[in-house]
Amino acid sequence: TYNIKKEISIVAPKKEKPLAFLITKNNIEGLTITPQTTIKDIINVFGKENVEIGYTKPEGTPVPTVCIYRTGVGHKPSIEGYIKKDGEDYKLQFGLAVKDPRFVTDKNIHVSSTVGELKEKYFVDEIRTGEFTKVAISKKERLSFFLKGMYGKLKSSNINDVPNDTLIEEILE
Repeated sequence: TYNIKKEISIVAPKKEKPLAFLITKNNIEGLTITPQTTIKDIINVFGKENVEIGYTKPEGTPVPTVCIYRTGVGHKPSIEGYIKKDGEDYKLQFGLAVKDPRFVTDKNIHVSSTVGELKEKYFVDEIRTGEFTKVAISKKERLSFFLKGMYGKLKSSNINDVPNDTLIEEILE
């Protein structure tokens, strides 16, 4: 069983020497991402001391969440994902959102890379509009890239209409 905290609080991380952790198709640093991925699987890869289960409130309603830390619990999470109770364990509800620039794709794209860099290295199939974001999707690579500050500013779903200096805010696997 797991202890669930009422809400996750985040403080700024300490400055550290950057390390690179790899994101590839259906995999983050050795964790295979599927609908069957459980908290036990996540703990086996990242270690219990680096995993926290709690709640976030994306739209005011508490949602069970897993946070994975590479700078220690209590700092800003490197990776987050929504989870759901499944028997005695929790499973990922969707994929995991990478928020830490130390995690890179096999083509060296990371949080804070630009759309110009993304276009050079990946074929982007489409741009989708979420509730508050624009997402560039590479179906072949099974990766999505949340674009910073583009919501409401872009009328097209063509990646070439996105300014090259637009930053990637999160990578969703």
